[in-house]
Amino acid sequence: QIHDPFLKRVLVEATKDVWKRIRSAGCAVGFKDLGAGGFGGASSELVLAGGFGAEIRLDDLPAAESDPNPAHILVGETQERFVWAVPERIAAEIVSIYNEAFDLPGIYPGACARIVGRVTEERRYRCTWKGSVAVDLPAAILEESPVYERPVRARAVATSDRSPLR
Repeated sequence: QIHDPFLKRVLVEATKDVWKRIRSAGCAVGFKDLGAGGFGGASSELVLAGGFGAEIRLDDLPAAESDPNPAHILVGETQERFVWAVPERIAAEIVSIYNEAFDLPGIYPGACARIVGRVTEERRYRCTWKGSVAVDLPAAILEESPVYERPVRARAVATSDRSPLR
């Protein structure tokens, strides 16, 4: 959560190298900045945009706290974090680019790349935490915005004898 311009610069350069590797492999991938939606928002949007589902191990995500709540991991706002959906055949190599070639763990405490799940054919978004299912949703729930119909009525306007609008 601490903004670090040097870390951001290293991430940008590492990500450029990852894109070069992906282009040379000639494979389709997904990539998103976590931003304010956190890991849950970015990862679900990513796999669903591709027409897939996901199985994610939340315990494998780097966390600042020693025993975080899985909901906080999913929706917490982050800085300088990305999520990738890549073919399994190049996943370890991409992690290596970030962690070894650019030494993220040596640059900043807790900074690293990890494989935390997999894309699935089944259009469900599943997350586990310590071996238990924390989230299991069909894609349709994530693709459609909920609509809440509220009663609409005019708001009462307070008037005052001193009001210049009288």
